[in-house]
Amino acid sequence: MYGWLLASMLVLPGGCQQSGPPSTPLFAGIEGMAYRRGEAMIRDRIEARQMRGSPERALIAYLETQGLQIDPNRKSASVKFGGPLCGSRVRIDWETERTGEIATMFVLYADTGCL
Repeated sequence: MYGWLLASMLVLPGGCQQSGPPSTPLFAGIEGMAYRRGEAMIRDRIEARQMRGSPERALIAYLETQGLQIDPNRKSASVKFGGPLCGSRVRIDWETERTGEIATMFVLYADTGCL
């Protein structure tokens, strides 16, 4: 029943094409890397910018320029990439002080699961 849907995804132009992470400095070199190593690399790159203690708006602006989608209500940013059947996701969550400065950050780089 769903065989035609799967077949059309594979046959249509771009159906099998892999899309990589955003082509920005934050994601340089992570594609194909073990998730734990890639996660540490992303975390290190953000921490090198000394975002902790900075205004939340500075972190949001930086993450937007790096290709992440921001959810300000959840204090989270994410991007998904990969093929149509399996993919990867990077999510960055943060907490702020009452003053609006970044207190903590959490980075996750993982697969999105496969059909």
